[in-house]
Amino acid sequence: MIKDVVAISFRHLAHRKLRSFLTVLGVVIGVAAIIGMVSSTQAISGMITREIEKFQTDVIEIIPGEFKLGFMLAQATKADLTERDAELIASIGGVEAVSANVHKTAELAKGRERYYLTVMGVDENFERINTIGIYRGRYPKKGREALLGYSVAHDLFEKPVGVKEKILIQGKEFKVVGIMNKAGGIFKSVDSIVYIPKKTLREIFDLDKEKVDVIEVKVEAGVDPEVIAEEIEYRLAKAHGVREDEKDFTVFSPTFSKKVAAQITGMLQVLLGSVAGISFVVGAIGIANMMFTSVLERTREIGIMKAIGASDRDVMLIFLTESGVVGLIGGLIGIFAGYALGQGFLLFRHYMLLRTGVIQPLAEVPVVKIDLAFSLFALVISFAIGILAGLLPARRAAKLQPVEALRYE
Repeated sequence: MIKDVVAISFRHLAHRKLRSFLTVLGVVIGVAAIIGMVSSTQAISGMITREIEKFQTDVIEIIPGEFKLGFMLAQATKADLTERDAELIASIGGVEAVSANVHKTAELAKGRERYYLTVMGVDENFERINTIGIYRGRYPKKGREALLGYSVAHDLFEKPVGVKEKILIQGKEFKVVGIMNKAGGIFKSVDSIVYIPKKTLREIFDLDKEKVDVIEVKVEAGVDPEVIAEEIEYRLAKAHGVREDEKDFTVFSPTFSKKVAAQITGMLQVLLGSVAGISFVVGAIGIANMMFTSVLERTREIGIMKAIGASDRDVMLIFLTESGVVGLIGGLIGIFAGYALGQGFLLFRHYMLLRTGVIQPLAEVPVVKIDLAFSLFALVISFAIGILAGLLPARRAAKLQPVEALRYE
């Protein structure tokens, strides 16, 4: 019986090829959109996690204010960190080095060219904590010495800036003593920073000698960064007189950074998946429309089937099978198309980042990984949508009276 029902369903779908194709296409678009968006964001999330592990496996960063992650927006409440906080952190067992730094937006000039970018005031421990490394030269130590980010040295000005050359920062002459390695990827912003001694930056901008904008902590080899991060949170909360669930600072450990990245990409998946889900609704409407039309066209056929003994259940099963098959075929094609779409998006993204110089030519290309469980889930959903969309037309076909159906012209 089931074999006959499936054969009848395929025969009717093949008889109306164009209509069946257009209806299946609606389901294909919905499944492909969801598979493509989810798989590509998962690949990007994995790449971000690997970038974090590459540069920050033993570094903890503390910023003022509580970091709050809202929907597609990250904000930090206003607060202050101080040199005393850095000294407190340095006293924790397992901490190798602490660098308390300040930053300002400043005018950088060379000849007639002028740009505004971030200038970071660093202390003597910055060299021990920095994970990017030096491309050429050395770290700034005192006075008016500057270390340039890779993009500042090579891409910002008309002519590249080399070690021992002079530049102006806020109208003050500085000697370039070093150039950073190129970070690229999610750390590309580091390539556009200029580093000078902290004392010098404070003198130029007349800054408070106690306040700092960021504290970076290097953990000793063999010590778990998460344990140190918890100790930092406890001690700073106690020193600031706040509860740990109402902190006026945020500790970015490697695990916390990964969680933030995962949460952001997770929100993107939900948002994009919701938008793509609209295609499922359109596909379901297309299936329902096709099945209603099919019921009208096959009214006499239904009458004949009932006249020779077919039950309401048999008629309903035929039409439900037909709508389910449409959803199933659309789901199968959509899964393959979705993974191809996701990989295509990642390749296009990689190409555009290469064109804009955000990443280097040898940078990793994110690869979509096939998730069998998610693919099966999408297939089940598409089949279920086909069944649900065909339920009302199938009920209408099953309720037709044989005599009235045979009279239908």
